[in-house]
Amino acid sequence: MDEEFAKQLKGLKLSEIPKLKCQSSDCFVCVERQHNFSDVETGYSYYRQPGIFFDEYDKLEVCISGLNIKDLPKPILGFEFIKELPPSIFDVQFYKKPTPVQKSAIPLMMEGLDLVVCAQTGSGKTAAFLIPIIAKVLSKPRTEKPYALILTPTRELAIQIHRDAVKLTKETHIKCCCAYGGKYITENINDISAGCDLLIATPGRILHLCRSIKDLLSKVQTFVLDEADHILGNNFVNDLNDLKNILPPIKKRQTVLVSASIPGQFEKAVYGPNICEYIKSDFKEVLKEFLKDDYIFVCVGRVGGTLNFIDQSFFKVEPDTPKLKILTDILNKESKQNKKTIVFLETKEDAAAMAMFLCSCGFQVTVFHNNRCQNDREYALHQFNTGVKPIMICTSVSARGLDIVEVKTVINYDLPYDISTYLYRIGRTGRAGHAGKAISFFVKGRDDGIARGLVKNLSMSNQDVPEWLDDIAETAYGTDFGPRGGIYAAKDTRYNVLSKVFKVL
Repeated sequence: MDEEFAKQLKGLKLSEIPKLKCQSSDCFVCVERQHNFSDVETGYSYYRQPGIFFDEYDKLEVCISGLNIKDLPKPILGFEFIKELPPSIFDVQFYKKPTPVQKSAIPLMMEGLDLVVCAQTGSGKTAAFLIPIIAKVLSKPRTEKPYALILTPTRELAIQIHRDAVKLTKETHIKCCCAYGGKYITENINDISAGCDLLIATPGRILHLCRSIKDLLSKVQTFVLDEADHILGNNFVNDLNDLKNILPPIKKRQTVLVSASIPGQFEKAVYGPNICEYIKSDFKEVLKEFLKDDYIFVCVGRVGGTLNFIDQSFFKVEPDTPKLKILTDILNKESKQNKKTIVFLETKEDAAAMAMFLCSCGFQVTVFHNNRCQNDREYALHQFNTGVKPIMICTSVSARGLDIVEVKTVINYDLPYDISTYLYRIGRTGRAGHAGKAISFFVKGRDDGIARGLVKNLSMSNQDVPEWLDDIAETAYGTDFGPRGGIYAAKDTRYNVLSKVFKVL
């Protein structure tokens, strides 16, 4: 970056910078039009090896609770214990041994039990539900309709789960299909009609398909809600109500809810004639709408869901302090070390403006947010995953569940307003035992509401709490403490449940 231009940044805020564009007439970031990337293979397979801290997962305790836990199957110690699976399917994965959530959840799913699975980001939750589904499909006669439905809140997460499922089933007869908005529905209809064992979909698209394919979900035996705390929230209330009437009854299917954290209470949308109200609802009451009464609650790991190999640091800035110069200094350093970096902003407009600004400054940057068409969003992830563009600017849409390979640094240019979103964001780094770094700009006054949650998370992760942050947390009112659950990522709030705690080494 030009030194004279860098000096000018010291007095500028993002809203004050001119709308600069780079010199390219076909720049993915700066040219506001849909691009045609049909010739690019966005389904590229991204492989990762376990990090040096992978064995740290074994130190996490597991808490299993339920109305009757006396005769539950024991945790598995290795994937070879799943007799239904051909050993060759693990050749394409980095799994040499299961993580605690996999050791605990897989045998419970194999038993056909309803589950709520809560474990930190990057701990292997996707494989924890994919592997038992695959094992069950292989052990049963084939049917024309899907055996399992996996519902996700975002298109990108659906694509990611589908990619993992295809790799795991590569040498089997199982056919996996993926359906989401932004693509021609006729492609989905033709693909599913030709046979589908495992269907991964977003809520709106699955309902559209159910109107087009008769009895599409009539044979579903396992129903998985990934990112359950988000998908059960207000954005999908109507879709889920419709879906409940289409799926087989609760008693005739297995339901598994998966999340990194489960809130105690949240605001639930209640729709009436010409009105929508929001009422406080206990999350366990919502679970009753989807699960059998005797469901098992599996909790893994610390509160807040981050291990201490994600190094968290904070810049305290005043409301009128420009953050651009601090950000560009950090990015210059990260770029020299060729580290992948995600920068989170609160709004789509700011994300687009930031990406254009950084692009004009010479940074290799891509941008990912909801205002971009589906093709562009997939290509942005492709650019970032392959390292062509090592900096990605985005909103929280990509914080939910996405497993992006080898992200070294996450920067919260704008902190979110709740601790759960913060944890999901920084969970894009430090995955699968790799070390990561999270840097956040804390604006006094704007971000006070998240202070207590940050202090709690830092303390539980055995990291130093800045004195100024501790002071703000002490005096802030109405602040967010974060998910309930003591040393775990969540808490089973049902009455009269039994629980047991163990480490699976």
